[in-house]
Amino acid sequence: MSILQFLLAQIIFLLFFLSLSSIFVWLPQFYSYYLLNFMQFFLGSWILSLYLKQHNPYTDVLSVTLSFNLVTYLVSYFLLGAALPHWFEVLKDFLLVILFSLAGAYFGKKR
Repeated sequence: MSILQFLLAQIIFLLFFLSLSSIFVWLPQFYSYYLLNFMQFFLGSWILSLYLKQHNPYTDVLSVTLSFNLVTYLVSYFLLGAALPHWFEVLKDFLLVILFSLAGAYFGKKR
């Protein structure tokens, strides 16, 4: 994956995040959190793996999704001044991102 492809994938994930976060705002926080993560990372990874057309898109998909998740934490908690959640919540979030991303890449590779 080239740096241009990486940056374009980051922009796609940013657009997913901005559009989906405004859609699921009416749900309770528990459901909106899981649904937003699923829709963003599963669908984004699926689309990205369809586009990459490699034998093993998992590393590229994980690099894009994990870096995007890290950047959203850095922006929201350090630049915007929000409180950091408990370390277990952060760990759970990253594990969900890995799970949803690998599942999306698997189904995208299968197609």
